[in-house]
Amino acid sequence: MSPRGRRLLWAMVAAGVAARLVLGFAFYGQAYDQDSFAMVREALARSPIDLYGSVGEFRWPYPPAYFLWIAVADGVADSTGLAFHGLVSVPAMAADVGIAWIVQMHLGRKGADERSRLAAAGLVLLGPAFVAISGYHGQIDSVAMLPAVAAVALWDRGGARRGLTAGALIGVGIAVKTIPGLILLALLPSARSRGEAAALLGAAAAVPLVLLAPYLVHDAGALTRALEYPPRGTAGGIGLLSTLAPNALLDAVLDHATAWNALWLLALALALWRARLATTRAAVIVWLAAYVFATGFYLNYFVWGLSFILLDGGLVLAAGIQAAALAPLIVTYGGLFGTTLAARAFQLPMLALWLTFCLGLAHSVREAFGRPPAARAAG
Repeated sequence: MSPRGRRLLWAMVAAGVAARLVLGFAFYGQAYDQDSFAMVREALARSPIDLYGSVGEFRWPYPPAYFLWIAVADGVADSTGLAFHGLVSVPAMAADVGIAWIVQMHLGRKGADERSRLAAAGLVLLGPAFVAISGYHGQIDSVAMLPAVAAVALWDRGGARRGLTAGALIGVGIAVKTIPGLILLALLPSARSRGEAAALLGAAAAVPLVLLAPYLVHDAGALTRALEYPPRGTAGGIGLLSTLAPNALLDAVLDHATAWNALWLLALALALWRARLATTRAAVIVWLAAYVFATGFYLNYFVWGLSFILLDGGLVLAAGIQAAALAPLIVTYGGLFGTTLAARAFQLPMLALWLTFCLGLAHSVREAFGRPPAARAAG
């Protein structure tokens, strides 16, 4: 990258971090999630080992990797007077920078020009979805996705120990939130041997299991109940369809959400195994499928797919998604619900995005199975 390009990149980093810090400390953010952080903060101060049984239903349906930062943020808030609700989100803000950096580096290695690399980084650092979610909302999806993005980039580069390293990175993501585990579906078909596949899966499982072990031994029932987050939400996807056009079929899908999600995940795994796609393209298909078929969707889930769409070089698609998501983000985080106009400003773009994901998935699947295996792997 040229000196001018590096200056522009660092300027975007500075602007993106500043915007997130202002939003994170000036506003409380999404009340439910921030209240959940506060409950975890109090539970950690009382008895960390009893946390999963004491914070309440659905308040922390994640593994314990983020507990350390919550405890650190608690101490810093007490000693400095800085707002805990801002401090607790700082890793998510930093993770956005990490995602942007990996994306532009990966694109550069794949031959993208400087303008494309800067555009991709800018869509993370200054993109409204990323800024709103890690800055205003205060969710930690970027923290979970950063090691998964690094794992895919590393896997794509090759190397003798990529299975162990990529698996450990994905395991770190899973230890924050379980959802990065889906990226294993994109990597396994291109494993070079059974040993590499075993190393990938073993390392990905080992990291969260080590962190969860004390809670499993102490109170496995409380941990199991806490991690059983209901897989349904009406902000987008087929959950939104069920509110706009209620029907018996959608009701049946949502009533049996766990079975439905297992079914489409199995079909996706089999399709990716057969297609043998380039790594980043397979990752994009994983998230497109999740957006199309999963029974739960919230705005912070945009971070999942956008990170990998950009890693695959889909700048136009990533920009279009964030542009279409702008109105729903404003309505949601601006607290504007309550009128028909606001509801439509949210629902119509989200419906259009779901249709776009459907078309993108259909196109990707058709392209994948319409090309010879060598061309698919080359991407």
